[in-house]
Amino acid sequence: MNNDPSELIVMLVEEHDFQRAMAVKVLEDIGCRQVLSANSGQDCLEKIVNYPEPVNIVFSQLDMSPMDGIELLRHLGEQQLSEAFAIVDFIDFAVLRTLEDMAEQLGLNVLGNIEQTFSRDCAEMIVDRYFDFHHKKHPDTYSNTLTRHDIIEGLTTNQFMTWYQPKVWIETGEWFAAEALSRWVHPDHGMIYPDQYIPVLEEMGVIDKLTLHQIHVIAEDLHRWLNLGKKIAVSINISPSMLDDRSLAGKLAEVTDHYNIGHDQLILEITESMLMENLAHSLETIARMKLKNFTLSMDDFGTGYSNLHQLERMPCSELKLDKSLVTGAYENPTRKVILESNIQMAQKLGMKTVGEGVETAEDWFLLEELGCSIGQGFLIGKSMPASDLFTWAADWSIRYKQMIDDK
Repeated sequence: MNNDPSELIVMLVEEHDFQRAMAVKVLEDIGCRQVLSANSGQDCLEKIVNYPEPVNIVFSQLDMSPMDGIELLRHLGEQQLSEAFAIVDFIDFAVLRTLEDMAEQLGLNVLGNIEQTFSRDCAEMIVDRYFDFHHKKHPDTYSNTLTRHDIIEGLTTNQFMTWYQPKVWIETGEWFAAEALSRWVHPDHGMIYPDQYIPVLEEMGVIDKLTLHQIHVIAEDLHRWLNLGKKIAVSINISPSMLDDRSLAGKLAEVTDHYNIGHDQLILEITESMLMENLAHSLETIARMKLKNFTLSMDDFGTGYSNLHQLERMPCSELKLDKSLVTGAYENPTRKVILESNIQMAQKLGMKTVGEGVETAEDWFLLEELGCSIGQGFLIGKSMPASDLFTWAADWSIRYKQMIDDK
């Protein structure tokens, strides 16, 4: 499945006729292939059961009667009537997390909640999350068709492309860094997303080859940008098996020195789960990378995979706050408190913070208010080829100034 709304069948559940009609129009306007609607939970279930094709997303209120949205969520999961569920209601962050856990146990994904007007931006945000979820849920799409030869050929013939998502300083809006993300443009399958092929590469034991290939590409891009007068840093995820390699720091230094770029221009993102396979080897590699002045970042902080003990033992200078904490925190008091506490903790530890999932101006201004260092997300820019970055930068400069003027 490509990230195209025209492939989607969605259901909108809303008790009030006017609000239902307006929301249906929004979903039709963003290009959904089929928009079903219902005026109650029971009506929704009956229509989905009788519909000849699977429904991808159900958008629904929670405060309904006689069947409320929580009961509807349970039925959808138990009967496997939809892949995903989006809440169209104000909801406490703690309750949202509880419903996410409940849905996960039922094999359903809660994509978040729309607490404001059902706008085009909100609908597109939910659809984007659906595609992220779909790719993660079906990571082995090509596991039976891709061979080791396909992967090696892909690496040697430059089928794996390195795209970049910009990162900017919250205080000034200045672009100074980007996160590197891989895309596989396969001659037969077309664009393949990381969640669909990374597990295959890990299973085949060749994930390190892809990462090292990416680091060479990144170093070459950084060198070219330096020649254009722009010094930026690029972050990349390091696989668990790479942390088990005691010579990794030396290999990275060799690449960066070859292209005459600073070690501090390469940011290595590490998650707690990476340390679990061989803790001693991982910590040894991390210590060597820090000694060679590579920047270390703890990724996915706040998702449950990271904890304070791991933060204490890793010499990171950057803390990446997961988008589940950032997106929409401005209108959720509980989430805002958790976000603020993490930022304050990082400040006291002398660490910069990266807020992922900045999707609206409200997200941005909250991070600014709380003292977050760096912003990353769809509001700023989606991932893109290296060739598009400077065009994006000119556009972002205009959008940033307008956003500040409109504040």
